[in-house]
Amino acid sequence: VRALDEVKAGMHERFLLKELGRLGGGQGELKELRVLNRVIRWTPAGLKYEADPRHAEIVVRGVAGAERALSAPGTSSKDFEAPGEGDEDLPERTARLFRSFTARANYLALGRPDISQATKELCRRMSAPKAADLRALSRVARYLVGAARVVYEYPWQSCPVLRAYTDSDFAGCVATRLSTPGGAVLLGTH
Repeated sequence: VRALDEVKAGMHERFLLKELGRLGGGQGELKELRVLNRVIRWTPAGLKYEADPRHAEIVVRGVAGAERALSAPGTSSKDFEAPGEGDEDLPERTARLFRSFTARANYLALGRPDISQATKELCRRMSAPKAADLRALSRVARYLVGAARVVYEYPWQSCPVLRAYTDSDFAGCVATRLSTPGGAVLLGTH
């Protein structure tokens, strides 16, 4: 506790801070805290983290055809780039809505790794969206129907080991030959 107080005092010297409270199990500490509408809960078993579920609800409500749930949010880049059906540009009003809901899904993806790959593919197409891109956005929305809320649990650990993994889908995009790098850092089981 004293170490946290020292860090807080040092930060107050250099930055203008808004203190919402301290999360923890002690007297006077909060059990739940919202940061940018992301919910962090302290429990005796560990921490729980949930991205703001309102963004998922807005994407589901706003995208037509999102009533049936899907088990996976994305499609292969080959589905975007296949010639033929879906090549036509979206009308400007529809393209604006596509960009708006894609941007909201992208913000949601910061706390939802399960949709980050699919959202990245949508964001790559924001400048000139096509009908196929709108179908891919609908797929993300349909996935969110069945997974509107995801709560990550981080149980307390002692002496965790830090491990890092990386991978790349080398030249995975059919049209641009761009790669998609990715990685994960694990602290114990987190």
